[in-house]
Parts: sequence; C-alpha cells; structure tokens
Amino acid sequence: MNLSGGGPGAGKLPVLIEKGEKKMPSERFKRLPEEKQKKIRDACMAEYTRTTIEKASLNRMIEDAGISRGSFYTYFDSKWDVLGYLCESFINEFYECGVRCLEEAQGDIWEMLGQFLNGSLALCRDERRADFIRNIMECSSREALTFDIFSSDPDRPRAVRGRKLERAAYESCVGKSLRKLGWEEYMSFFRMAMMAIAMEIKSFHDGVPENRIRERFALTLGILKRGAGIESGAGAQSAERK
Repeated sequence: MNLSGGGPGAGKLPVLIEKGEKKMPSERFKRLPEEKQKKIRDACMAEYTRTTIEKASLNRMIEDAGISRGSFYTYFDSKWDVLGYLCESFINEFYECGVRCLEEAQGDIWEMLGQFLNGSLALCRDERRADFIRNIMECSSREALTFDIFSSDPDRPRAVRGRKLERAAYESCVGKSLRKLGWEEYMSFFRMAMMAIAMEIKSFHDGVPENRIRERFALTLGILKRGAGIESGAGAQSAERK
C-alpha cells in the first residue's frame, strides 16, 4: 500500500484497504499490557488533538508513546491506521450510548432518540473528544479519511454493531411507538434520525448553543413522528384534515 506517515510510500494519500490485507491494530498490539496500549493511544490522541489531521506527526506520537519506530510498524501500518483505530474506539462509545438509551426507553423510539442526542452531546463536551472530532470534520484529505474511518466494509466491527442497534430498535419499537413499518421503510426512517443527530453534533462543534440544538432536534422529531409515529396512520391523517 502507499501510505503516508513515514513508512513506505510516505507523502502519498492512503488507498482503500484491499481484500485480504491485514486489519489494524495488529494482534501483537492487542497482546500488549493494557497500560502500554493506553499509553500509545493517549500519545496518538494527544497529537491528533494538538494539530490538524494532516499535520499530525508520527515521530511525535512514537516519541511520546515511548516506543521505537520499528515497534510502531509491528502494531500499525501508518498514522492513518492509528487514526482509524482511534475513531473505531470513539464510535464504539456512541454505540454503547445508543444501546443504553434504547434499553431505558423501553420501546419508545422518540424517547430513545432524544436521550441519544443528549448522550452524544455529553460525550462531545469532553475537551479532548471535542478537539478530535473537530479536527476530523476539518480534515481536507477526504481521500485519506476514506482509507479506514469511513470504510463501508460490512464486516467491520462498527458496521456489525450498527446493524445490531438498528435491529434492536426495530424489534423494540415497531408496533409500539412506531407504526408497523416494513424493514426498508424503517431503515429510511432510522437513518434520517441518525443523520439528524450527526448534523446536530456538527452544529455543537460549530458553536451552536445546546438549547438551540435541542429545540431544533425536537422539531425534526416532530416531523418524523408525523410520518412514522404510531398515531400517523391513514385514520389519524384523515382526522387531522377534518
């Protein structure tokens, strides 16, 4: 592969992972003591929050982590691999937040979505997370980001987790707080809701006040509810017209 970050092919934008290539981090990294893994994660996260994604220094990451360059390349292929790994861990926090909100909502999709927004904003209040997300959003090397962070590989852990959350919400809420939707119709609804949350998270990082974000999201939920809510069947629409 042609990768940036100091290894073979330095200076070129990364390419998409090809079929059969090894996934990062390596098994060797996973066998490290948790304390050493954390030190490496923290050093890399500090560098990615210190400066822009493109300018992040692999040399500084290695130095702050207290490892050799040779050791680094037994754990990751490049600084982009590290970035993908950090994003994977970060996205997992949002997934776990979504699962908690779904369990607590007990079949009320609208409650779940509202709490998911609140939980996501709480995660983003952490200064280090906020700086990391901001740098990701401002990264101009879109080709580089597609290398790993936004990979559409259906077998990636976050894709598998995402499908589990989608299915769990469907089974918990359809026929209760959602009218009886077919799977494709439901997925269109669920993805619109998730996209709305993602847009509000971006607004948060753009400096929009939280109360304004919640007011705007409540309006979005109202629109979605009129289309997919349990009371939004033909009878309800007919009664509304009267």
